[in-house]
Amino acid sequence: MAKYIPIGEPVNRAEENGLRSLRDLLPDHYTILGSFDLRLKGRSGSLEFDAVVIGEYSVFAIEIKGWAGKIKLFQNKWELDWGRITNPFINLEKKGKALRTFLGQHVKNFPNFPVETIVMLPRSPQVEGQVSRQDIVCGLTEILERFSNEEKMYTLGPGPFLDTALKDSVVNALIPLSSPSSDLKVVSDYEILGEIESDKSEYREFIGRHQLLKSRNKVRIKRYAMDPLATIVDRHNSFERILRDMEAITELEENPYVARGYDIIRDRDDELNFYLVGEWVGTRSLGSIAAEKHPIFQGEERSDSIKRLAVHLLRGVQFMHQKGIIHRNLRSEVVYLTKDAAIPLKIADFEFARISHLPTILGVEFLNPNACIAPELWQNKNHDHRVDIYACACVLFEMFTGEKLSKSLESTFDPIENWRQKSQLLEDDSAQEILGLCLRNNPDERPTIKELLTFFGSRSPDGSAELAI
Repeated sequence: MAKYIPIGEPVNRAEENGLRSLRDLLPDHYTILGSFDLRLKGRSGSLEFDAVVIGEYSVFAIEIKGWAGKIKLFQNKWELDWGRITNPFINLEKKGKALRTFLGQHVKNFPNFPVETIVMLPRSPQVEGQVSRQDIVCGLTEILERFSNEEKMYTLGPGPFLDTALKDSVVNALIPLSSPSSDLKVVSDYEILGEIESDKSEYREFIGRHQLLKSRNKVRIKRYAMDPLATIVDRHNSFERILRDMEAITELEENPYVARGYDIIRDRDDELNFYLVGEWVGTRSLGSIAAEKHPIFQGEERSDSIKRLAVHLLRGVQFMHQKGIIHRNLRSEVVYLTKDAAIPLKIADFEFARISHLPTILGVEFLNPNACIAPELWQNKNHDHRVDIYACACVLFEMFTGEKLSKSLESTFDPIENWRQKSQLLEDDSAQEILGLCLRNNPDERPTIKELLTFFGSRSPDGSAELAI
């Protein structure tokens, strides 16, 4: 097992698998520096390395790609199943030469060997075409063969980097100028400004902005990572969820209560990663302000403020249903707050939506303790838009009480007993009555969106729904 020095963390599954394989399969006298940016004096930017391996005779600059399927190699372009990309060796060789120059200047007695370049493909795709002798493509089964040099071993004897002092000199020259590789610096034309803390396990979220269109507002970027070990069916379903999110948003472009979508992008380094670029509406959700006991949930006007918000939420859901879209995963955490008094909230995260012209995806796989899931959904029964009415009631209960209606799967699976216990938290008798109807097990007994709008609209002062948050 090689010595592994993790300067930074792997930024995707392919890089993680590639580094693990290098560590486990290379001999113990090899050293690996992983996931770092090297900033050299006189260069405006840093050199990003997925890995640098110090072998017995050579130093290797490594690029790790998560590509699969067929890859056709040409001098300037490589052709993958999903598109053509620039030959990664073009940039990698430039970085290798810069690294070789630096080491030659800063490491005493550095051997007169070039820095070799290797593109690792951990998913072992089918590669067609020719590459030059220096341009080595390495699948996991070829690691020992590619990183050793029997010809040099027989002609030169033991390699120079068996000298621990020389190897340490290389490491000590690199580490002070290295920093962890930034996770997602750029996605296509979008610059990543930072990661958004989230409890969502399906994806990671980032805030970004367009590099060229500086006048465009910030964007929200969701990164979906498909499991490389998943079955073909599960991977297909994961991909369908990603597409469904964008499909639903596109269908609802005219709905001011829905966060707009701009683009869907496949990761050019790891084809199991996809990015959904959409409207940035901030990080505050109904769930977060309910948990922090926001002022609109306090004082004498508390009930009126909540009813105004209810009107806006119901208007957004009504528009979705008119377009043939059922959200199916509606909860307080996916309803984001804006600074616009006329449209104070926007609904997001449609990856589990049912869209009239697309095949359905059953909803049981996204069950979680805080889910607002109607009984017919988790029972895998036929269901329609009324599952969103059930979910709206859960969200409104949380706004009125500051408490989740369901905190465990047990309470989700026994909604009648759960409501019997929790309904006492509602101080507003009329709200308790209408929410109780929305939470009926039988969808036929639930009120319509129109009836709910009439109920909450008539109880807002002057019928106004404007609200400053």
